[in-house]
Amino acid sequence: MIDPHCPHRLVDDIDELQQTIDNIKQDTKGFKRSEVEDTWRKLGAEEKNVENTRERINRLNKELDRVKQEEVRLLQEIETLGGQDKETATLVKQMKLAQGLRDAANELIEWYIGDRKQTIENTTSRIHDRVTNKPDEYRGIAIAPNYTLRVKTITGELLNPESLSAGEKEALAFAFITGLNIASETAAPLIMDTPFGHLDMQHQKNIVNALPNLPSQVIVLATDRDFQGELLQELRPHIAEILNIWRDADEDMSIVEVRE
Repeated sequence: MIDPHCPHRLVDDIDELQQTIDNIKQDTKGFKRSEVEDTWRKLGAEEKNVENTRERINRLNKELDRVKQEEVRLLQEIETLGGQDKETATLVKQMKLAQGLRDAANELIEWYIGDRKQTIENTTSRIHDRVTNKPDEYRGIAIAPNYTLRVKTITGELLNPESLSAGEKEALAFAFITGLNIASETAAPLIMDTPFGHLDMQHQKNIVNALPNLPSQVIVLATDRDFQGELLQELRPHIAEILNIWRDADEDMSIVEVRE
């Protein structure tokens, strides 16, 4: 059976491949030809992948049209046979009812998926607006048809996360995980382990300021390096308790103590 969403996913693949090509072209500006021969070979391979994917989309669309036409022909044939006797006519009516229920169920499922997707996008976008260090460049988050994340820019461009810096990727991950948690409407405790690994100071401050606004309990597993300067003091009024965990090598265990 052909997945009707497959061509859409392939279109997304083309977009990703095209962005890869554009990135490679941008990265090689100003370099000598001898220094980028390998990069240009990769570029040629990516362009070939784009062409192959386009051809595959065309083949799938033609096959999908053929299957739909065959389905219509079979339904017409069944309806014709259904008029020959009462029992067959009843079966035809039941079949039509089942098809109607199937279509209604599929429509409801698609609506629910779209509704939840929009809710997650909106929630994630609000959080990302608070934590990004480029609020003048980014305008929220989008979820692509293949359920991958994209960062929206003020110009309407959708950025692949692969083009972001390490810190921007962490900020995006924080926004999506917390957005998904909040959008579930049953926000569970959120655990953050060494939360500021690749974040610059602006990202760190933005996330610390965002934590008190989350409607769920947050548990932060951090070292002294994670809370440099005034970060801990800014968060302190919102902290219920601080626990110190240290390793006792002699006893082969960890000791947990409440900080006074």
